[in-house]
Amino acid sequence: MSYEEWPEPGEYVVATVTRIVPYGAYVRLEEYDGKEGFVHISEISSSWVRNIRNFLREGQQAVFIVVRVDRRRGHVDLSLKRTSERDARAKLLEWKRSKKARFLLEIAASRIKRPLDDLYEEFIPLIEDEFGTVYNCFEAAAKEGLDALKDLDLPDDLKRALAEIAKESIRIRRAKIIGTLQLTCLRSNGVSIIREAIRRAKEVGDVNVYVIGCPNFRIEVQGDNYKEAEATLRKAVESAISYIKREGGQGSFSRAR
Repeated sequence: MSYEEWPEPGEYVVATVTRIVPYGAYVRLEEYDGKEGFVHISEISSSWVRNIRNFLREGQQAVFIVVRVDRRRGHVDLSLKRTSERDARAKLLEWKRSKKARFLLEIAASRIKRPLDDLYEEFIPLIEDEFGTVYNCFEAAAKEGLDALKDLDLPDDLKRALAEIAKESIRIRRAKIIGTLQLTCLRSNGVSIIREAIRRAKEVGDVNVYVIGCPNFRIEVQGDNYKEAEATLRKAVESAISYIKREGGQGSFSRAR
């Protein structure tokens, strides 16, 4: 979470709508010490805005893009219509994770009886250098425990607190991809060849294969993210199909719809 004095034009920011007026909406910039921003009615939607409350309401948190900043007058002009849905979603996720990381750090500071400001001054730069963000650190500790923190130059009591809090508070959601393998082999030992093809697919990584009804087999692949799961799926499918074809059989793959 940023605590710099002013945002920059083109920056995505999280803000809470505080007041709606006939010509726009006033918002509170959550990452900039509650500074006020304004969204003109012409910057709310590309379509005609008859009623601003059809798009924004008081108390709503949303992601805007900064259009202009006048530091002297204290004005921050924002736009909703110029944001991309993908970037806005990523910004909101980043902000929520940053908030949660700060909350978990407060718990850590309490457990080791150190002021939170001390953690930010002495140790957070080390964590960010290693993991990019504090939340990434907690996520790694949730997966690997203390091993994730072994290379960090932190006090042992802080490492233990971070690892314990991560295990208690961070739920790791793994990406899953599902599809269907079709494997056939008409040779006399065709069943054994199919079994070997499946074994080779499963040894690639976190891969499970279940019989749907010959020649169809359900393949499930998991990874820490979709990119990783996709790579594992590709290797598993290639391993099974290339083997069965070498042995005189046939293989194909289709994704679940």
